[in-house]
Order: sequence, then structure tokens, then C-alpha cells
Amino acid sequence: MTLVKVIKKKLLLGLSANSGEFQRNGNSLLSDNYLRNDNDLCNGKQGFMVIKALISALAHASASLKATRPKQRTLSTKPTASLLPATVLGVILPLLTVFVATHATAQTVLRAAVASNFTASAQQLAKPFEQTHKVKIHWISGASGGLYQQIRHGAPFDVFFSADKERPARLVNEGFVDAATLAPYAIGQLAIYSANNASLTANDLATSDVLSKPFAAKRIALANPDTAPYGKAAKSWLEKQGLWQHYRTKVIVGSNVSQTFQQTHSGAVDFGFVAVSQLIAHNITASKITLDDQYMLSQYAGVVTRSKQQALAKQLIAYFRAPAQQSKLEALGYLPVTLTAKTLPAQTLPAQQNKASTWNSTKELP
Repeated sequence: MTLVKVIKKKLLLGLSANSGEFQRNGNSLLSDNYLRNDNDLCNGKQGFMVIKALISALAHASASLKATRPKQRTLSTKPTASLLPATVLGVILPLLTVFVATHATAQTVLRAAVASNFTASAQQLAKPFEQTHKVKIHWISGASGGLYQQIRHGAPFDVFFSADKERPARLVNEGFVDAATLAPYAIGQLAIYSANNASLTANDLATSDVLSKPFAAKRIALANPDTAPYGKAAKSWLEKQGLWQHYRTKVIVGSNVSQTFQQTHSGAVDFGFVAVSQLIAHNITASKITLDDQYMLSQYAGVVTRSKQQALAKQLIAYFRAPAQQSKLEALGYLPVTLTAKTLPAQTLPAQQNKASTWNSTKELP
């Protein structure tokens, strides 16, 4: 027997001894014309009519009991709970709880897989979208490569905001993302950051005598190049500067750029490669790194083909691509994309990167 049926039975059968007035209201209230099924309890206006009628019935019951009860002398002037029978409250309060809880959970939910660098910005900028569309967005954060694997294995996401184009493009080819929805929403920027040496810049590292300087690092942090685009960009830059062979044994690998920022911000490493957006979010001056390919950190989004909220997911991507949000993203540390920009070429992932990475946070990179 469902909860609503139990409540109906209590109202119709168990309360008649307390108040005939309440019984009459309860019979009218819980007739088949009011509750055809359990879901009616939470169907908008009708649900509120039910609650209003219940409260009215309770008021009538209380008034009836008060009128018929003989006056008793008492030393206290405080109202007594005996005017409201426990059996009445035992029905009304659970029903109110069920109504409110179920009504609250009826809100539309959109599940968005988002690259860790973009999570804070997405949550901040998406609030007006949630209010306008009456939707709650659940942001599931992680490395783009890890989210890619989750989508391939059936994770119930509606939309994927990656930190690159590679993973969404591969998901398109594999049938997990709708090709018509694939589009850039931001261009990320890489930065070098040291909590122990605020003056450290990328130019300092690029000089030939960097290894002899006082801040020559014993440990550095970057996100896993196999799964995190910001880690891949950092490794590429170090290779370009001829520094990778020196630092490769000193690398502390983060599962994503958020973990790398935490490792660096705590001072556990001498410096790390993080997203400019992370530094801006923490009011830290960003020392940007200029990449040879300015599109290397082009961030793409796409709608997951199995999503039941595809129309809403498309609207969310369009929302971030609109000029108003692009302007805000620029202030948050991203380079804007334009709706007329040329299509960026997809890069090909090595075959072995189809497999989930087995790196831990201290394993040496190859």
C-alpha cells in the first residue's frame, strides 16, 4: 500500500472519533476526484489545493474540539497541544513533508561533465541559465580524458564540456556525442605558478641558466599529460624549452589541473603548471605561458547522444558561446571564441590513450 493510500485510510477511518467536521472535510478532500493517483499529490496547483484543504480541515477539527471540550481551570495561560490530537498531526505533518520533498525533487536536472579547469567558471556563469530554464545543473568535474572514458562506459551525462577538442571529437566518431552539437566554447590559457616564489615567470624558466638559479626546482607539478589537456600543454612547452629531460624525474603528476593547483598552492612543490582561470579565481597574478599553437587549449563541448535532455543541453552550449558569456569568460581567464571562427582541426589521440590511465600522483612520466 502506497504512502498516499495509507494517509487516505487514516483520514477516512481513523479520525472520525476525533471530529465529525474533520471527517467530512477529509472525505471531500481525499475523494477520487482529488487524488486519482499518487503523483497527483505533487502536480502543481492541485497539490497545493490538497495541502490547503488539509490545513482547512485541521482548523475545523481544532475549532470543533475546542467548542465541545469542557472548560478546565488551569494555572497556565500557555496554549495546550491537546487541542490538536496527535492522530491528526501524525497524518498532516507526514503528508506535508512528502508533498514538499517530492515537489522539490521534481525539478529538471541536467548532468554536465566538465573539465576541472572550467568547473568554477561554469557554476558561476550558469546561474542565470538555471533560473531562466528552471533547471538544476549537476556539474561533474574531472580530467577530460577521465570523463571521456566515463561517457564511453555509459555514465549518465547530458553534455560534455572538455578542455580540448580531441576527446569530444573521438566521442563523435564513436557515436557517443552528436556531431551537430560539437562546438568550441572557450580557449584556455596555461600559466606557471609558485606559491613559494611569486616573482617566478615563464621567461625565468626559459633562460639558459635556469638550472643554476636559486629557485631551481626540486619538485614541480603538472596534470597527467595522457588525460589532462593542460598537462599535455605543459609537457609540450617544457620540451620546447629543452627542459623536459631535466624536470621529468621531478614531476608530481596530478589527476587533473585542479589537483595540480592544490599541490602547487599548498607549497608542496616548487612550481606548477595551472590554468590562468584558477589563478584569477584566487586573486593571484597570473604568469601566462605563450604556447606555439594558440588553439592548443581550445575547449569544446557536445551533447551526449543518449541524453534525454538534448534540447536543453544544446541551449546550454549556445548560452556559453553567446557574446555576453564570452565577454565574462575573457575576464575569468579564457580567450573568447567567435561564432564565425574557422573550425579547428581535430587532433588524433594515440591508440593507447583509449585505455584508462594508470598514473598515480607521484609516478614519473616517460
